[in-house]
Amino acid sequence: KKTKSQHPPPADRDPPDNEEDSGAAETSGRVHRIVLTGGPCGGKTTALAKMSAFLRSTGHECATVPEAFTLLMSHGIGLHMLGRKGMDVVVQRSVMDLQEALEKSFARVLDAWSAGGEDGAGGGASGVLLCDRGMMDGAAYLSAREWRGLLENRGSQTNVDLREKVYDAVLHLVTAAEGAERHYTTENNDVRTETPERAREMDALTRRAWLGHPRHLVFDNSTDFQGKMQRVQRALAGIVGQGEEDVPLLSRTVKYLVRSKGRGVEDKQGHDKNFRKSSLFFDAQEDEEQPAILAARRRSCLGRSGSFTNLDEVFNSDDEDDRKNDEDSGLKRFESSERNSEGHGKSENDDAVSKLIRYGIQLNKFPEELRYKIYEVEKIYLYDGSVNSRASDGYVEEYSFVRRRSYGNSSGVSYGQTTVKISKSGEETEVKRIISPREYAAAQKVRDLTRHVVKQVRVNFIWEMVTYTLTLYTAPVDDVCVLYYQSAGGKEVVLPPFLDIERRLNAGDKEAYGSYSISLVKKGI
Repeated sequence: KKTKSQHPPPADRDPPDNEEDSGAAETSGRVHRIVLTGGPCGGKTTALAKMSAFLRSTGHECATVPEAFTLLMSHGIGLHMLGRKGMDVVVQRSVMDLQEALEKSFARVLDAWSAGGEDGAGGGASGVLLCDRGMMDGAAYLSAREWRGLLENRGSQTNVDLREKVYDAVLHLVTAAEGAERHYTTENNDVRTETPERAREMDALTRRAWLGHPRHLVFDNSTDFQGKMQRVQRALAGIVGQGEEDVPLLSRTVKYLVRSKGRGVEDKQGHDKNFRKSSLFFDAQEDEEQPAILAARRRSCLGRSGSFTNLDEVFNSDDEDDRKNDEDSGLKRFESSERNSEGHGKSENDDAVSKLIRYGIQLNKFPEELRYKIYEVEKIYLYDGSVNSRASDGYVEEYSFVRRRSYGNSSGVSYGQTTVKISKSGEETEVKRIISPREYAAAQKVRDLTRHVVKQVRVNFIWEMVTYTLTLYTAPVDDVCVLYYQSAGGKEVVLPPFLDIERRLNAGDKEAYGSYSISLVKKGI
């Protein structure tokens, strides 16, 4: 039975403030743009067909953007052309240009239709654009230097411009060569030539290329293929805000409390006692230790092997021998300066790393091969008498906030808005959309003055095929750190052993450890 989604489409998006607000900014915001990516033979083609049928059955208009590289290879561009020096960059630039043009064209049509016409046709439900790979996929096929050059030739774009500023979510389907080897084949794709070993390498590089997107979900082969498709569908339903009655098993956020240095097991009453007095715009206090001591501690926590003169070198340099070995093996790595450069400038993100260290997050305990992004988040809750705390469509509460994600230096800033609806059973449904800097500035004028601005430092990484986000609150509290991941069921998760995890958080912990509760200005504090 085809029913219309209960949830309204994302609100209109203002025109871009400048040329750098490209990508998704050409449409009004009524279209969810979602990437399906992954290594060879991961199930993307099947997933595109199944997910588009599912979305249409629930009242969404859905279109699928074909893979740009396959279009080129299927119309006269041969793999032999990649053998000449420099041609891989030329091909990847053409792939990116074609991908961008296809996405914008499809999105423009969906957006216009979703707006509705004078005859009443269209409108009511948000459009969904499912993309067979996205513009960041090209980073997996180029060296870090080649990728930076490609972005510069396109107008000094950053990874943020091609990642969270464009796509609402990234669904990574792991290659069958990783965990389902007997099902790996190259026979169902004329342009697929990878061996299982190469397929695993490309899958890992693709995961790293998208690392840092706030909704980067990885679907491994821990279940059979049907179970894998069901997990993708549940996650997709949650992303577009599908109602619980249509999809009873949505993806859920699982959270764990991370212990700080010198902190024993504390209950939520103990946490409340440590709630800081702060202004609405709280600036983190200076560390009480002397600079020399702090610097020594930082070197202790960050040091891998050898010595570094600054944080940029720690996060933005590969060992020369390792880099040479990688090049000799033919594996062009998207690591080095790209792997963490978005989150480790010497200015504001130097301070972000210091905050992690002060809490007790020991980055030197992270595995050598683990790639991660560090960035800062500012969340502002909005006041709207027609939206906040109202019951609508069977929901007992609804609130909204805008969010700013910054990566330090000029590495990029992204903005978003989230509307949260809480059902009678306590289940939460989130609808997210990308917004412009102008919209973010305008939203501050309707800020809920009964709530603090919430500030966080986040570390994003993938461990055992699960995308984790480590969130350290820095305002209005600075003694809370939470690890979370999105669970769509179907697999047993192995928690990162390099983090000091205290316990799993449950529904009863929201008052003490939930962002919405933490933001509330408490009387007498």
